[in-house]
Amino acid sequence: MTEYVFVDPGRLRRLANALRDAAEALRDETPTITSRISGWGGTFDGKPLTSLAEWLDDEWGPMLNRADLAATYKYDPVITTPGNEQAYWRSVPWDIDDAILAEEGRKDAWNFAKHADTDDPERLAQVQREAAEAMEAHADDPAYLEAFFAHGGADVLDTFNKQLIAEGVPLSGEAQEYLGWYATGVAAATKYHEEGEINLSDSSMASLLDPDNTLSTGLMMNYGPAGDEYGSQFLADAAEAALEWRASNEPPRPHYSEPMTTGAGYVSGGWVQSDDAWWAELGINISYLTNNHEDASEGIGLMREYDPVSAILSRTGENDQASRLLLTGENGLENAQALIDYDWQTAGPMNHDDSGPAASVLQAAALDRGEDHGELSAEAAANIFQAGYDLSQRERSDYDREQLPDVPPSLAQAMSVVASAYAPDMARSTGQPDVDVHTTLFEDGAYVLQTNTAIMNGYMSVFMTDPQAAGAFRGAIQGQLQGAAQILSEHPDESDMLTQFGYLNGMVSIVFANQEFSEAEMQDAANEQARTYFDITSGIVGAIPLGSEPIEFARSLAELAGGVAMDSLFPTDAAAQVDRDTQYHMRADIADMRTHVAQGFVNSGAYPLPEDASFVHSGVISPRNAEEQAAFDYWWSQLPEPLADLAGNAPDGFRDATMRFAPDDHRFNEPE
Repeated sequence: MTEYVFVDPGRLRRLANALRDAAEALRDETPTITSRISGWGGTFDGKPLTSLAEWLDDEWGPMLNRADLAATYKYDPVITTPGNEQAYWRSVPWDIDDAILAEEGRKDAWNFAKHADTDDPERLAQVQREAAEAMEAHADDPAYLEAFFAHGGADVLDTFNKQLIAEGVPLSGEAQEYLGWYATGVAAATKYHEEGEINLSDSSMASLLDPDNTLSTGLMMNYGPAGDEYGSQFLADAAEAALEWRASNEPPRPHYSEPMTTGAGYVSGGWVQSDDAWWAELGINISYLTNNHEDASEGIGLMREYDPVSAILSRTGENDQASRLLLTGENGLENAQALIDYDWQTAGPMNHDDSGPAASVLQAAALDRGEDHGELSAEAAANIFQAGYDLSQRERSDYDREQLPDVPPSLAQAMSVVASAYAPDMARSTGQPDVDVHTTLFEDGAYVLQTNTAIMNGYMSVFMTDPQAAGAFRGAIQGQLQGAAQILSEHPDESDMLTQFGYLNGMVSIVFANQEFSEAEMQDAANEQARTYFDITSGIVGAIPLGSEPIEFARSLAELAGGVAMDSLFPTDAAAQVDRDTQYHMRADIADMRTHVAQGFVNSGAYPLPEDASFVHSGVISPRNAEEQAAFDYWWSQLPEPLADLAGNAPDGFRDATMRFAPDDHRFNEPE
């Protein structure tokens, strides 16, 4: 046997991929095979199959590296004699160490750059493929990635990105695959850098982070791995560059012209495309002047699918730390203002909500209030609140309101979730309603948001235009109000907490009352409110440790409320029904607080329920008809004097809020 074995790099790569597929298939099918053999009365623990999969894993990785190294070596110059049959042979070592990988990374960066501008289409397609194969082979090789990106690898990938998207959309399957592997290499390198395994200079990824290259970078990331596989700072920088690019490419979405009849006759409506629209670079045309409605609608779909900012923000929202970095620091407020805007939607006969990626960033940035990330999360929340308030103060023309009346639903709902998670901070801030302060503080071992009622009012007025966002937030506030009542029944010295939550509940009711919801929208809001309140109330016992200190209880309850607001599962048919007289519904808010306070007293054991209480459903106090309401009223009327005095704090706070923000609004007079 000789020391050499002849191999073709392409065939070796295909064999390595086949072994990888076999290993994955074994892992996927082993449980089924084991179960079926056991079902036949046999005994088989699956260990031989697991061992085989592990052996295949040990084989295909190095084999893929050898194939890729062979492809790299073919670019090396060779000195040989005429007629030598081995003129084009290269020696590829069996064991490839980090030094060899680093040298390969340098060579690949140089070779790909050298051939990236070739005029030969076949040669260009070959190097584009080889670059994708290199990223596939070396996504788990830090030494290769460090060398590749240190020697201009990002510039190479940026060039290939632009060449691939120049084909226009929809992109071919081959282009999507190549872009995905390029992104895999970028993600791995930035992650290794973040973890300290490699060292990349600040400029090594500059071409991918240039705002002018957002279109190509965004589409690359669209087909790449999830956001948690990237380095956080890289993602935050990419998102900031994308928002800058978006601002310089106004409008991010086309305007819509309604059909009309003029002196010249009927003019069909449609989308208006500006001459320098960003989507035109991808070959997308949505103009009603040159397209019928069907073709224009198809173009709108392509525009939304290939929006590079949406792609980058989607990845950012999958990385909590990247989201926090984006919304904090020197540009944190500016970035929050860019995310909280009306233009994350496409106008038309039926508006398209494009705000999901932006919404995911808001939630990822603000919701982790634990010890490790509480400071940045609170700072992000402060910027989110401020950005919402700033939007509420913006002067808008009638045309703008006609095009985009309110913020899109996903964005509104994310703002609602953030508000739910910071409800204790909001409630505490009502204790000094006239103080002009908006900052974060370190209190009682945690970072909190200290704001004022003007900012809270403006923020709520932006997102509560959406019925589900409004309903979920109302349910979250009411759920935390009953938590405040529980705290108060156990710690009477915390009387301000219930008063403050009552005040906040009053503010919420006023903003809600000012919405012009249809009957169906009111029902949606009521369903979401009941669903959120139910889930919070039923989740308190299992989610919050018994005997918690007041501040710990409030924070745990806020965390629970934020989670419930994101994913509430209460069935619609069990939700409270809405009276057609919405004005009475608003006046009844103050009376309804009794059930929330009562739930808190019951949870603490301070005021037990009567046996077989008809007004309790699945452990939640929720009278559903006049008979059940009467039973509740009678039980509540027997409340002992000390508890009755404490219970009055919530309606007192509610009245203070309505007297301040709606002093002449008869809708908030108490029911007689």
